[in-house]
Amino acid sequence: MTSGDIPANPSVLNTTVLSNFAYIDQLWVVANLSGICTVPVIREELEHGVDDHPYLQLAEYRR
Repeated sequence: MTSGDIPANPSVLNTTVLSNFAYIDQLWVVANLSGICTVPVIREELEHGVDDHPYLQLAEYRR
């Protein structure tokens, strides 16, 4: 992510936040935040976790 990609008022999410809301099928809570962003390593964690935790597909799909 470059400085040009970062929203003015970002809502930075980590794997714990995304996976917990995905687990309870309530991603709408974080989807309504403005300027959602994360770092590449979090995206990688989500992608790798999908095999063991299928509910993460929802979080990965909505990024």
